[in-house]
Amino acid sequence: MLLKTDTFPQETTWTLFNQCTNQYQEQSDSYQSQETEHVEEYCIPFGEYEFTIEDAWGDGICCGHGEGFYTLEYNGVEIKSGGSFGPSESTTFGSCSSSGPPTQSPVLSPITESPVATPTGPWEIIATDNLEDGTSSDGLFVNAKLNFQYKSEGGSSARIRKESQLKTGWITTTNYSELKVEFDFFTQNLEDNEYFALEYKIGSNWATANTWKIGNDFVETEDFTNVESNAIAVAGAAKLKLRFKAYNNELNDWIFIDKVIVRGKRI
Repeated sequence: MLLKTDTFPQETTWTLFNQCTNQYQEQSDSYQSQETEHVEEYCIPFGEYEFTIEDAWGDGICCGHGEGFYTLEYNGVEIKSGGSFGPSESTTFGSCSSSGPPTQSPVLSPITESPVATPTGPWEIIATDNLEDGTSSDGLFVNAKLNFQYKSEGGSSARIRKESQLKTGWITTTNYSELKVEFDFFTQNLEDNEYFALEYKIGSNWATANTWKIGNDFVETEDFTNVESNAIAVAGAAKLKLRFKAYNNELNDWIFIDKVIVRGKRI
């Protein structure tokens, strides 16, 4: 990959997720040099990968503060290039079943859920993240932007604003029919009709599990609020991703997320 930073290089990070092993193959630290070209080369096994580039401020790497760009190649084949992408941009390539020359995979369609009986199994904790170090010990959230001033417990929480997001890696759901997410949140400076959402991804598309809109679903207070999402149907799906995403207009409109618990209902 060839990547040229903008004038705020510390805001730029990227990850390469191996969807065959359900693990991160490679990931970057924040860059430090302004408007500098970086060549990133890695020897990786054949497989299906999701590449995600993120900008912490939410304005990409082009063209408001410099002429940044990136070009992603796999065995000499250009997979993706760009620079103007807002908070983040992802692309998927390769195949778990392929051992030949790599080609870009077609976009996967969402997994169709088969009709199932009403789930009756017990709810159990699948994963937790108290957002203390940017990435939890079980790898739930990736590249979380931490805030050390506002937290429901411990030393920090994660912050999102103006269409930025807090996203997990893949969570295995093979043995579950439904998931729920419990978490604490606190907001500052949100105005009428601004909100944040919990979204999930099965296959290639994101869908909304819940939204929390100021004035309708909550009012701003001086304390964190504990909530639980609606149930997300996952029967027939092997894995999913979760993300919290902000839908507000100003950069000083903040949402802080803490103490996340993901529960599954056994099939």
